[in-house]
Amino acid sequence: SARAFRFMILKASMELGGGVARQSARVVDASIAYRHFSLLGFELGIHKVPFSRFALTPAGHQALADRPLAVQAMAPFRQVGFSVSGEIANGVVRYAAGAYNGLERGDGFHQGYVGSLDQGGNQDGPLALAARLSLAPRGPLGDDVADLDGGPMRVALGTSALRQRAEDRTLVAWSVDLALKVHGFHFVGEYISDYQEPLDVNPDPPDSPIPERLDRTALVGEAGYTFLSGRLGTVARVEWIDTNEAVDDAGDALVFTGGLQHIWHRHHLKAHLEYTFREELHGSRSDNQTLLLRLQARL
Repeated sequence: SARAFRFMILKASMELGGGVARQSARVVDASIAYRHFSLLGFELGIHKVPFSRFALTPAGHQALADRPLAVQAMAPFRQVGFSVSGEIANGVVRYAAGAYNGLERGDGFHQGYVGSLDQGGNQDGPLALAARLSLAPRGPLGDDVADLDGGPMRVALGTSALRQRAEDRTLVAWSVDLALKVHGFHFVGEYISDYQEPLDVNPDPPDSPIPERLDRTALVGEAGYTFLSGRLGTVARVEWIDTNEAVDDAGDALVFTGGLQHIWHRHHLKAHLEYTFREELHGSRSDNQTLLLRLQARL
């Protein structure tokens, strides 16, 4: 039986903005993993928290250039921790569970979670617990979101859960997803919900407002078709986002994204042309339209 080890990986990225190329290098994954049997494996270090199908799928395997805005804001992505994972019946059942350094969020909804290296550690802080289970009755769907290989129908169901109890609040999140591929067509739907609930109902100072529970919800649907022997694809995605279920404000939005994808060598070399339109459902509306052309290369 094969034994696999993974050590520190340094990934460099180039960001283009304002007509000037800005180069930066940062550690994305830095972990040690061991797997002797497919049923059980271990990983220690900076790696992905098992939450959300879109978040767990690598960026180079996405059908659009970026993940959904809702997923970027509500999924924790990578954190320092320890996890166990495995699969049964050649991938028909897959599971993962782990304990991670406590998660922190940015000030705004779309800032998402603070990166693991940006926190500087969290000594004596809380632990975040996460778990995921996925079922693929007809076998794994493959690494890419798009159906690059064609073939008969394959379907997968997944669910994730996340919980963290800090000194002042509790964070609970969960998601459920459905993915389908058939003869070049793909569909992925994901529902994500979370809430933060304060633990101290006696504010300090006494005359300050009592913290309230914050509930947030998002629903994402994506569909696409790949043709010309898997070299050209069309993709459409819609997102519904509610950043606070207690109020109707500009945080409630619909986001529409459509694009073309040209594939030279699967997920190693791609070109994306995409248009994104965001519509605020309440409050003042602003001009939220984006046209993106991206060339994506991966070793």
